[in-house]
Parts: sequence; C-alpha cells; structure tokens
Amino acid sequence: LIGRKTFALPYWNWDAPDGMMLPPIFNNASSPLYDANRDQAHVTAVMDLNKGPGADNELPLCSDDACVKENNLSVIYRQMAVDTALQFHGNKFCAGGTPGSPGSLENAAHTAVHIWVGGDMGVLGTAGRDPVSSAITPPV
Repeated sequence: LIGRKTFALPYWNWDAPDGMMLPPIFNNASSPLYDANRDQAHVTAVMDLNKGPGADNELPLCSDDACVKENNLSVIYRQMAVDTALQFHGNKFCAGGTPGSPGSLENAAHTAVHIWVGGDMGVLGTAGRDPVSSAITPPV
C-alpha cells in the first residue's frame, strides 16, 4: 500500500464470537493503537452489541459471557436479515445534503461498537481519533 512490506491496517473481527472482546493490541499502552480515552471497564470485557438505537429489548439480560455472545449474534442476524438493500445500506447521503436514515448495520451493531468502546469512539466527531475506528470499518 505504501511500499513497505511491514505496513498493515488493523482489523477487528468484532462480529464473530471469538472476536467479541477488544483485541489485546489495542489495549497495550506501548502500542500506537492504544487510546487511553476508551472506557476502561470494557477493554477486557465481552462487548455487548445490544446498545444504541438498534437495541432489542426482547433479548434476555445476561449474567455471563456466553449469553452476551448469543445476544450479539441475534443483534447481528437481525441487522443482516432485512428485505432490501436500502434497509441494509440506508439512504443516500451527499455532502451538503440532508442526512437520510442509516441502514441496519449502521443503526445497530456498528453504532453499538462505538458506544461500547467509549471515549473518542463514542462520539461521532472524535471517533476517527481512536485507531479502533479504522479497525471496525476497514477501507474498501
């Protein structure tokens, strides 16, 4: 990408059960991927995707990691199992235009990751300051 064999972009497979915790490289204070502004209560916990605007109040309250992971898979399934591309991707948005509604992915699990990580990630205007931001939304 930049002519260096050692260059790599971080990626976090947050929507798979084994990846539902913040990867250790993001939690190492000596790593350039570390951000001290993250919610420290969450850096070693299983992520709860049932947060934010797409929350499903019918999911059970969990007291263990296995239950949280099952709920997370339900949230992910619900956002993927939509009828149209518009429901998934959301409305078109152009610079200077009026924002349309977000798609199911943006409105549910993706936003929940931002909320769960907290700190810079939890605020739209500062999310890009946290390296986790690029790890959950890889460039296409």
